[in-house]
Amino acid sequence: MDAESALGRSHGLRALPWVVAAGWVLWQWAARAEGLSWGWDESAHAQLPAVRIALYLRVGDLGGVFDAIHSCTQYPFVWPAVLGLVQAVSGPSEAVARAVGVVVWGLTMVGAHVLTRSVASQLAVGESVRRWAPWGALAACAGSPLGAAYAGTLFHAVPSACVTVWALVAWVGRDAERPRTDWVAGAALALAFFTKFNYGLLLGAACAVAFAVECVGAVRAGGGRQLVGRGVRLAVPMLGMCAWWFVLPLPGGFEVGAIHREAFVGFLGGNLATDYLSPARRIVEWGAGLHAQPRVLLLVLAGVVLAMRHIGRPAGRVLGAAAILPAVFLWAHPFHLDRFLVPFAPALWCLAAIGCVDWASTGERVRRSAWIILALVLVPLGGADARALAGMVGLVPEGEPQRAYVMGALERLGRVGSGRRRPTAGLRAESAAGILDACAAATSGMERVGWLGVSSELSGVALHLGLLERGGEVERFLRDAQRPVDVTFLGVDPEWDDARFAAWAGEFDVLFMSDPPDLGGRQVREFMRGYQERLIALGWRPSELGVFEWRTALGGTQSVRIYACRPPA
Repeated sequence: MDAESALGRSHGLRALPWVVAAGWVLWQWAARAEGLSWGWDESAHAQLPAVRIALYLRVGDLGGVFDAIHSCTQYPFVWPAVLGLVQAVSGPSEAVARAVGVVVWGLTMVGAHVLTRSVASQLAVGESVRRWAPWGALAACAGSPLGAAYAGTLFHAVPSACVTVWALVAWVGRDAERPRTDWVAGAALALAFFTKFNYGLLLGAACAVAFAVECVGAVRAGGGRQLVGRGVRLAVPMLGMCAWWFVLPLPGGFEVGAIHREAFVGFLGGNLATDYLSPARRIVEWGAGLHAQPRVLLLVLAGVVLAMRHIGRPAGRVLGAAAILPAVFLWAHPFHLDRFLVPFAPALWCLAAIGCVDWASTGERVRRSAWIILALVLVPLGGADARALAGMVGLVPEGEPQRAYVMGALERLGRVGSGRRRPTAGLRAESAAGILDACAAATSGMERVGWLGVSSELSGVALHLGLLERGGEVERFLRDAQRPVDVTFLGVDPEWDDARFAAWAGEFDVLFMSDPPDLGGRQVREFMRGYQERLIALGWRPSELGVFEWRTALGGTQSVRIYACRPPA
């Protein structure tokens, strides 16, 4: 009976992280996020291929499914495939897609708990570390404002975090006596690479460093031959997937592989010429965004330093490499967005949790000090420390309304529950819905639709998704959604002559346009007004659909008129 009770208690403890993560997911579903519509990356690089996969699956068209998968060139296919499988059951839905992202961060939380427990079990640490450090890592995930913010989006950061943490679990679980574990770890690394190329490369670099050190030690001990086989088993899944994607992506041909290679090289070479984002901005995002409050970052950094004494063991080495190498790279790279911090933060939190709990377990006096430090770090100050940090590094402007905007952004940045931000770069949800409702009412059947304007807030793909969700023809979506619907999505005039412009306009049955031509009112994009005037001169007939308003980031009001234009009778 005692054995049965102990076994039941063990199963219950292992299930508890899943229960906590499920509770967090339900809380996020119930809490209302700041409503913004699709951004460019979300709609074009995640939901578009996902919906195509879903629709083709629903009609049993496997050729269409693979065509949608192979269209994921700049951002790879794993995340759209997951979203597509779910929406093949539910039907295309923005709400469902966003709910999936929240579930994925819940799985990341569980993965952080499992990873910390697995690493701690292989280190020379006490039972208290193995028991409590995993909960510290899980709590850091649950309390991260950036984690909660991006969990409600379709950016690739959260799925990459999930795959990264579980790939590290597979790596730490490798066993020389069980070759299958090497195959699993290699497949997990391949999955991470094809979730997001750059994050997968950083994870692969961390694991390669850990494996190289492992090889050096084995060679010195005279056991290098065994590691050759292990290295092959780790590499084969990645090499096989890369051969399929970059050389012969069946059922496509070599020409599709060439497209994939060109897109990959372009992706790696992008954003290198951008200006370096200021260290001040990065510090605020690390402190007040990634963590519940800046004081938690201090605790994390201390924990990482304290955990360095375990770096000599294989499990501590790979966890340290996965936490530190990406952090150094992200700090040094000139192009920076706050979502870049999310994929490798769980590894950082796992390492820090081990270091902090290990230190707190060294004696009764230290344990009492640790509780005091924890209380000082976690006691809420209503965002005062975030504002103080921003002021200290010089990010708070003196004048209004810029100062109010920065303070409001800091307040939203630190929210995890209701009112948390949804960093999609889209329009206010109600404004986007109004525009899309009007566009859907002005369109019928299989009509070809386009957008004569420049907008960073409402992509052409978002137009197609909006029409589909409002009862639009599935056949029209599958026919047109991959085609460009605008003259340019950049703020640069392509300088089309009349013949080129007339040929482009002739590809559509309805052209929507806005006044101002850019929904954000950017003056540098006023060149599009000339194209709108040329369209009218070609005999296209405009019909006003309505005036739509929303509040801008600085507190003003932006209003646009939307028109539907049809070709000459």
